[in-house]
Amino acid sequence: LKTVYRSSLEADAAEKETDEDERHKRLVTQDYELLNSWHDIPGIHNGVIDGAKLESWVVEARRLANEAGRIGPCDVYIGKVLARAPNGDDGIWPAAAVRKVIEISRSEVIERNIASGVLDRRGVTFRNPDAGGEQEWDLVKQYRTASEALRFKAPRTSAALEGIAQMFEGFAKRHDQDVERSNWQ
Repeated sequence: LKTVYRSSLEADAAEKETDEDERHKRLVTQDYELLNSWHDIPGIHNGVIDGAKLESWVVEARRLANEAGRIGPCDVYIGKVLARAPNGDDGIWPAAAVRKVIEISRSEVIERNIASGVLDRRGVTFRNPDAGGEQEWDLVKQYRTASEALRFKAPRTSAALEGIAQMFEGFAKRHDQDVERSNWQ
């Protein structure tokens, strides 16, 4: 994070910009690619998350990032990685350890970037041209159901899941409108 992102701290932000040499540019590119290739949740082993390890790692990573004036970028990457969590033992996504981290972190940036990570994880989709937003409507239902199930147990997680449902609802409506427009022609 220190290589790729500038500090938000006043003293660090006021530093004079210098001409970056080729070596530094390569290092920035390399570190950026490393951050974006990070997919493993800290504390996960054989699909099971050690909640204490994950929580400890997140608390320490956020502490160090905050001291370095880079809490925003840190929370972005934490959110994207948490999006790769397995389902919980109760069948609800995400796993309970991730829900706990979301609740204790109280970071809107993490919560928003879980949605971004879900979208990244989904990747490219293919569909029948007449299907409209069927795929997305299924996802809306899935995330809304999970949101409702967690409403009182994990309210921040529930809100994040509702945000994901709303994101897919927007996509579904656009795909449905595309089909409607093509049928008018």
